[in-house]
Amino acid sequence: MAEKQGRVSSKRSTGTKYKELDKKFKVLVVFGIIFCIAGIPMIIWGGMWAYNTYTMYPSNGGGGPVIIPKDPPGSFTLNTISSPDTDGVISLSWTSSSDASYYHIYRRINYIGQVYGSPIKQFHTSLSYTDIVSSNSYVYKIEAVNLEGRIFSNTRTVAVIIYDTPVVVLVPPNTPLINYLSPTPDIDGDIYLRWGIISDATSYIIYRSINGGAFSNLVTISGTSYYDNDLSDGVYRYKVKARNADGVSGFSDTQSVTVQNYVYIPIIPIAPTVSLITPNPDTDGSVEISWNSVSDATSYELYRNNVKITTIASTLYIDSGLADGTYYYKVICVGVDGNSGYSITQSVTVQNDVLDDGNGEEETDYTMIYI
Repeated sequence: MAEKQGRVSSKRSTGTKYKELDKKFKVLVVFGIIFCIAGIPMIIWGGMWAYNTYTMYPSNGGGGPVIIPKDPPGSFTLNTISSPDTDGVISLSWTSSSDASYYHIYRRINYIGQVYGSPIKQFHTSLSYTDIVSSNSYVYKIEAVNLEGRIFSNTRTVAVIIYDTPVVVLVPPNTPLINYLSPTPDIDGDIYLRWGIISDATSYIIYRSINGGAFSNLVTISGTSYYDNDLSDGVYRYKVKARNADGVSGFSDTQSVTVQNYVYIPIIPIAPTVSLITPNPDTDGSVEISWNSVSDATSYELYRNNVKITTIASTLYIDSGLADGTYYYKVICVGVDGNSGYSITQSVTVQNDVLDDGNGEEETDYTMIYI
């Protein structure tokens, strides 16, 4: 009985031993699995840390590489952002930060003194980024990072105004240029204004100043020329604006003109002086009348006994075939702007010669010519 119990005891001891070994093996397997799960990321993280923390350079002596720790990221600049923006597409760009592994991009509404919260973009490796936003005012800042440290850029602010309707850009016309006014002084009171055509203008506004006074709106016309008529003496200044549906241009150059209306004084010739008529009495019925030349006269009218007998350009006239009697002569000068008054009157008596035969009868004087 005692022997049988000893065997039983021996079997139990062996079974317990195997069970303890089995437990230890299982524990080792569990720990091995845990180590493998935790160790692989640690190995990867350690490799990345070493890559970002140290730079390997070959040694000058030909031996193994020299490991030099990296520096924290260097300073850099976030470039200017065009503001205001009207489409909500914000293009960011910045200069390179030395030794930076990547960049975090931060955006806040209005102003941020220090950056808090999560960036809108992490682990960004390029030097530019495009952000899409709605209407508001935004501030941007970039953070350069490596395992030795981090550094922030400057901030940039942009106002975003997105219109619900298309933006209409008004384009007023260009400014016209007035042609030089001539003649000056003007002598008839009529001023002719001209200026160059403006392709996108629909009308022109003319302004006028008189004798140094303020400019006032004179007239609005569609053409590029204008007559300002019947002006009195004075100094007149002109300038022009072009106009279309989008607005009005600036003032053109100013041109001035002095008006000195010419007062025409008609030139009336003076009356001539008729010379004494000789011989007087006249005996052949042919009378010679003469007078002085008058510079402003274009012709002369000769009157006999108050009746005009001729108009001539010369200053001599022979009035022939006159019967016995007394004749009175006077002259008028004819001019472009009018005639002179009458000259003084000269008279002559005509007494034609008659032969008397002694019997109280007239005798004709014959001259006989023999052939």
